[in-house]
Amino acid sequence: MHSKLCGHAVGEIGEYVERGIALGLDAIGFSFHLPIRIPVDYKINVTREELDFLATEIERLRAKYAGRIPILFGGEADYLPGNEKEVEALAAAYPFDYLISAVHFVGDWAFDHPAAAPDFDRWDLRKLYEAYFGLVREAIRTGLFDVVGHVDLIKKFGHRLEGDWSDIVAELCAEMRRGDVAMEINTAGFDKPVGEQYASEEIVGGAFAAGVPILFGSDAHAPEQVGRYFDRAIALARSVGYTSYACYARQRRRLLPI
Repeated sequence: MHSKLCGHAVGEIGEYVERGIALGLDAIGFSFHLPIRIPVDYKINVTREELDFLATEIERLRAKYAGRIPILFGGEADYLPGNEKEVEALAAAYPFDYLISAVHFVGDWAFDHPAAAPDFDRWDLRKLYEAYFGLVREAIRTGLFDVVGHVDLIKKFGHRLEGDWSDIVAELCAEMRRGDVAMEINTAGFDKPVGEQYASEEIVGGAFAAGVPILFGSDAHAPEQVGRYFDRAIALARSVGYTSYACYARQRRRLLPI
């Protein structure tokens, strides 16, 4: 879940909490877009001052809703080669419950922005997938992250890699297992042109076979999006064999039954 302070979300974060309570969720976690330098000039991430405010606001909401729902304080950090020190500094400065890695850029190309969609035609899709998932694996190898977020975001506009790409899936799942990270099943993709969750059924199955834990994220940018399509995500997880999901507190993971 996000905040309107990132510039592309709406609603007060207390409204997100209320929605989580109304749905009967076991816990909720905010994953604020962290103040990392990125190669675009439009607002995506919160500023350091906004993050300070949000950290204080989380504590206020925890006190207000104590006994009703646990509220987790997380961050989603863009991974770009060379920005590890920025992420490391933020991780040391705030009491995060978890950190999510996110790849939104291949080089300077913000591939998930609607204005960038025509640029997919310039790529050989196999080479693009190799480049993208190479960055995802690099992020895992930094050891800075607890969770891999929207792992196959590259398909957002419907650019699926046809044919056999099991080698890419296998490399990804092996890297997640070695890095001891959890993988998010992110349900925002159902509302995008691709029309399905991130990660694909093939990746979810590969993650289970590799022993990679999962968790569920609605990637909510509005209160009404909290918990969206979780029934589908849970059904997918169960269908490949998962019986538990990960939850975090101060970057310590425990598994809870689905």
